[in-house]
Formats: sequence, C-alpha cells, structure tokens
Amino acid sequence: MAGAVLDVYDFSGFGTVVDVGGGHGMLVRSILRANPGVRGTVYDLPHVVATVRDEVAASDLADRCQVVGGDFFVEVPEGGDAYVLKSVIHDWNDERSLTILRNVHRVMPADGRLLIVEPVVLPTRSLSPRPI
Repeated sequence: MAGAVLDVYDFSGFGTVVDVGGGHGMLVRSILRANPGVRGTVYDLPHVVATVRDEVAASDLADRCQVVGGDFFVEVPEGGDAYVLKSVIHDWNDERSLTILRNVHRVMPADGRLLIVEPVVLPTRSLSPRPI
C-alpha cells in the first residue's frame, strides 16, 4: 500500500511525517526513502515498535527516523507537520476513532496535514469467511 500512497500524495514539502499506529514502519520508511529531505516518526504500542527500533537503527534511515512507543488513545507525538493514519480508524467505533483524531489534532500545527488511508469495502462484499 505504501507505493500506492506515494503515487498519489507528495510528501516532499513536509519536514516531519508522523505515522500514528505505524506498526512496523513500512509506510514511513517508504516515504523517507522517496523524500530524502523529510524526517519521520513511527508511533505504535511499545511492544509493536520494539523490533522496529532495531531495524531503523541498523538502516540508512537511522538519522531521519525515530521510533516511539505509546498509546494513541492517550497521546501522540508532537513535532509533525503531517500525520498519517493508515488502516487505523476502521478498527474502532466512532467514540474511539474521535479520541484518536482529537489526540492528533491537539498536537498538529495550524497548517499541519492529516492523511487518513483506509481500505474501501464495498457494501456487497462481506468480510466474514464464506461457508465451504
């Protein structure tokens, strides 16, 4: 999905991109590789980012990518001028989703950007397994 996001959105004008709920950091690392002047943050639960920290430290992105553990229901890191939520919001009900979005809004600068990347599920498709 990172390639598709990079195909349709230009990240080159940002100083720092924060990937909230960034999992193993594939999206933010792809953004940084495609945009050498951009810094990035991968933010997810501490146990999720534990392995990412070592991978980033051993990569060519170590000087431009930080890895932060935390809970997006409590807070998100400051310092981004772009925040990305990829495949996050669909996992939560409206109340929990609003909590995440409010936490991002609280730390975003007035001219910051929020990108929400979610899969499209057509009404005729079922996510439940088909009977055999």
